[in-house]
Formats: sequence, structure tokens, C-alpha cells
Amino acid sequence: MDAVELQRLHRLVIEFLGDVAVDVLDYPTGAIAVTIYRHNRVAVLDGMADRSQWGVTVITEPEYIHAGYDQVFETLAEALAYLRDRT
Repeated sequence: MDAVELQRLHRLVIEFLGDVAVDVLDYPTGAIAVTIYRHNRVAVLDGMADRSQWGVTVITEPEYIHAGYDQVFETLAEALAYLRDRT
């Protein structure tokens, strides 16, 4: 992930969710994991290497983490809109 893409990601997060805590993990494969902390909840967005899909998992109970995604979206904006409505 280059600096331009990182800035774009942060702008979109702020646009959809406001000023929230965000961590970004960049994998060697080109995929990324974005962890967002909002309203005492944690959400993880997994962006595929080509950014063609974004898997979203909202963790509502810290003791309980399930495998798989709650939803999969084609764009980061769609994934963030989903989070806005659920966190």
C-alpha cells in the first residue's frame, strides 16, 4: 500500500465514520486488513490484493470471534457504509 492509497483510505473512513481509530496492516501479497474502533466495537475490513472485494467482520463481543465475514462488498465505500449503519 503506497502513501496515496493510505491517504485515500483514511479520507473515506473519515467521510463515512468520522474521526475514529484505525490500524492498517499491509500483507506482502498486497492484501490489507483495516481495523476500526468505533462506539466500543471493533470491525475488521479485509481488502483483497486487487481491491476487488472487501470482507467485513464486526466484533460485538470481544470474547466471541467467529470465522468468516458478516458481508462482502465490491468497494471500500460500500463496506464503510455497512459499518456506519452497524457500529
